[in-house]
Amino acid sequence: MNLQIINSLPRSAFKDKYERQSWLNFASRVTKNPFMLDFLIRRERSKCSWCENTLYEKKTIHHISYDHFCSFNVIIRENRPTQKRPSRQAKVPDCKSCHDINKDVFIQCANKLTVVHPICNLRISTIVSNNINGSGK
Repeated sequence: MNLQIINSLPRSAFKDKYERQSWLNFASRVTKNPFMLDFLIRRERSKCSWCENTLYEKKTIHHISYDHFCSFNVIIRENRPTQKRPSRQAKVPDCKSCHDINKDVFIQCANKLTVVHPICNLRISTIVSNNINGSGK
């Protein structure tokens, strides 16, 4: 377990700190961006930042901190089909253009994110939730 990737403050601690849409682009929408996911997988060398095992098919973006906002603030639509909704799309920040136009801004964002297995993300969330509710680790 890599305890350094546990976000010390919950998401709710930052929701009123920044302009709403810019913060949501970072706090929610960035997790659906395939360019950012691919960047993080390459940076972490296809290893889960929590358990350090190899990442296979399922992986998710984990916020190390929510204390950030999307300063590039351009939205694109990504196809996110499901069986029931094959034409489903999601609004996501345009991380590729951000990377291409101002790599320093992109890296600032990426440094607050990492990639983990979905089950590891759930385990981290449980630890955070227990700490917030006073149960300890």
